[in-house]
Amino acid sequence: MPSSTILRFTDPSEYQTAIGRAGSDFKTVIKAAGSYHSHLVLVGLQQVGVYQGRISLPRFTQAAPQKNQCFIVFPTAEALSRVTFNGIEVAQSDLTYCGPDSEYVASASAGCWAGITVSPEILVSASRALVGYEITASKVSQLIRTLPPLMARLHNVHTAITQLATTVPDILAQSEVSRAIEHELLRALISCLTDPTTIQKPNHNRQSIMRRFHQMLEANQDAPLYLTEICAAIGVTERTLRFACIDYFGMSPHQYLLLRRMNLVRQALTLADPESKTVTSIANDHGFAELGRFSVKYKALFGESPSATLRHTPDRGT
Repeated sequence: MPSSTILRFTDPSEYQTAIGRAGSDFKTVIKAAGSYHSHLVLVGLQQVGVYQGRISLPRFTQAAPQKNQCFIVFPTAEALSRVTFNGIEVAQSDLTYCGPDSEYVASASAGCWAGITVSPEILVSASRALVGYEITASKVSQLIRTLPPLMARLHNVHTAITQLATTVPDILAQSEVSRAIEHELLRALISCLTDPTTIQKPNHNRQSIMRRFHQMLEANQDAPLYLTEICAAIGVTERTLRFACIDYFGMSPHQYLLLRRMNLVRQALTLADPESKTVTSIANDHGFAELGRFSVKYKALFGESPSATLRHTPDRGT
């Protein structure tokens, strides 16, 4: 049955969890100071999921579609966010296309994004009906540069859906309305995917390096990691890993590892019970031995002291 939900968050881990439930294995690392707040519009049509998000701070994102889903992401019509996708800058008429076995790394400034999830089977049947041949799910994430009029049409349909979800959600719950809107969305999406001006695939070697890099980080979330052991484990030199990280993140692997650990500390402080946990113990658990230096860096990044974060009660999406 068609449905729509609007969620608001003041904690990035809550936002990350909501995206994961919506159809993508999604992880974020906040990379600048400021007050974090975000909202997420989720619309479930008959066979397609529609998403719109807005985040107040710049961040890195690592994402992969969940099983049997394709994930298409593109700038909103507002174009408030500067985004790179696997190290390639995303333009207003670009979309990123990720099949079930692919993944991507994005860097984005504060602002909005738009997304669609659809099964490979629906893409195959819709493309066969509309253009006479089948779109198959790619195992490699792609940046597709399409014609501006085609992208404008996709923007218009997507925006109309999220506006209905925000203003008159009961309309979307009506079966024939959601069916008609979904038909228009699929037409616009198939046009963009089958009439691109350029398809850019990421550097396979660097994508493989970054995949192994992230896999090691995920396998050791609660342990501090150092470049020597990471390079040995994933089979690359520090120089090679540095070039890949600068390409994807705009910073060295050492800087990214520090930023990621700071985000993990913030998440741990947010979820901890202040009656039984201390800032010192949580900082130490994440490899920070000098509390004074850690506190200065933490406040510079997140705009509040770690003790203030520990005293907060996490806000839940409503």
